[in-house]
Amino acid sequence: MKRDGFLTRAARRAGVFLDEKAGIEHARELLAARRSPQAIAVLARLAGKGRTEAQYFLGNLYLAGEHVPPHLGEALRWIEAAAQAGHLDAQFQMALLNQAGRAKAPTAEADPFGKAAAAAPDHESALSWALRAAGAGHTDAQALAAQILLSGPDSLRDPPRALDLYRQSAEAGNVHGLQGYGVLLLNRAKDRADREDAVRVVRLAAEKGSAQSLYILGMIAEQGRDEPADPVAAAALFAQAAELNFAPAQRKLGIALYNGIGVAADPHRAETWLRKAALAGDVDAMAIVGDIILQMGAPKPNYAEVTAWYRRAAEAGHPGAMVTLGQLHWRGLGVPRDQRTAVELFRRAAATGHAPAVQLLAALDAERARPKPSSGT
Repeated sequence: MKRDGFLTRAARRAGVFLDEKAGIEHARELLAARRSPQAIAVLARLAGKGRTEAQYFLGNLYLAGEHVPPHLGEALRWIEAAAQAGHLDAQFQMALLNQAGRAKAPTAEADPFGKAAAAAPDHESALSWALRAAGAGHTDAQALAAQILLSGPDSLRDPPRALDLYRQSAEAGNVHGLQGYGVLLLNRAKDRADREDAVRVVRLAAEKGSAQSLYILGMIAEQGRDEPADPVAAAALFAQAAELNFAPAQRKLGIALYNGIGVAADPHRAETWLRKAALAGDVDAMAIVGDIILQMGAPKPNYAEVTAWYRRAAEAGHPGAMVTLGQLHWRGLGVPRDQRTAVELFRRAAATGHAPAVQLLAALDAERARPKPSSGT
């Protein structure tokens, strides 16, 4: 035993490890001691010898920019090497990187620091990597492959296979598998018994902390299809999902608080949650924040802020925000009076089928077509 201890200490001093696990453990100790260069050297030697766990670890350090400068090229080099050698987590990560458009390393000439922005997603490669890991039982990869097969490009879609992969992942207790399987079952449900089976699966995902599943349960409670609507339960479920930073739930909670539905009315808390949702990119929340500032600030609202929120929502395609922003331009409130811009916004909203915009344009056209009274002599 003393001899083994001596050899281990000697290996640590030399930075040479025959056992990958011991080498990685030593690298972690060095990182914790803020001796990053020595840790990276240990990992690089192990990775260079084809040790897949070290390759995966080192690649992720480069990907996150932890203890080394971020470098996508180096990250891909090591993660893909581990994936090609059969490392399941690395295969899953290659699927995620392809799905995010980050699996192509830029050339040194184009991007010497390896910080290039994401390219277009490569769904086909993402699916290929996900299926490799899924076939070996990686439950996150099963759920990801199912998602691509269900909602990816038409050429890749295979709903029956997606259902089977979601089922496998769900049966293993994977939260993403449970969530996806539950939603798929809800969409396919033909009667109340089917819906109850689907809700049981969604509830299991919610119990594991799935914010989207909590939101879905909130929507079910709010709508009350098979049971009486329960706004109190709905608000509580939206609150749980909102705390998990799920923007649609933050919007729903904000609306409930603003209107006092299922929870005591609290306009200020409502605005806080709606702003969080809007800042997270929820387009409906952007428009609602504009509405609230307009209403709560009457008779002299902050038109500059109102206009900014409506413009963000309009640029994201919200037809109601286009109409209201157009009305602000028409009247010159918070923006220069510009009826041409107003009509352009009305037309954009009408092109989406937005009924108020269609009616507004019809009224404007009728007003233009009305004969003007003669000035007389």
